[in-house]
Amino acid sequence: RITVANYTATGLSTSYSGDIELYDSSITGGMGGIYSNVEGRFYCERVHVSGQEYYGVFVNNMSTEFVECELINGGGITVDCDFSGDTDCLVTMTNCYWGTESEDQIAEWIIDSNDHPDRCCEVEFIPFKTEIPVEAKSLSSLKDLFYRGK
Repeated sequence: RITVANYTATGLSTSYSGDIELYDSSITGGMGGIYSNVEGRFYCERVHVSGQEYYGVFVNNMSTEFVECELINGGGITVDCDFSGDTDCLVTMTNCYWGTESEDQIAEWIIDSNDHPDRCCEVEFIPFKTEIPVEAKSLSSLKDLFYRGK
């Protein structure tokens, strides 16, 4: 679990020969959110990425999966798949919240093999969530917030 905010360049840059898993994390602001350059599998679950000027997620590997994540466009590209190779690869980002209910808008925020035939990766984003996920709270934690005036 990581939280990265108030940075200038890239929030999380990975370059590794094995598998990487990231859970319950938040990366906000900066020029880029996540730069994935791993030889193995890159898996993210319940990760919030938002507010980046150039890219939210930059993918340069064969196996990438985002599950139940929030991928909010900050003005640039949300996902840039720059992996080129001899075999097709799939970047799975289904069941994520993108900040819009428009399939066309999400597709515009993605650069993959549909945009550049020399790239072998395609982003799969359907189905996607049409409402923002809400963090579950227990009754006792809600009472605690009320009593403390938060």
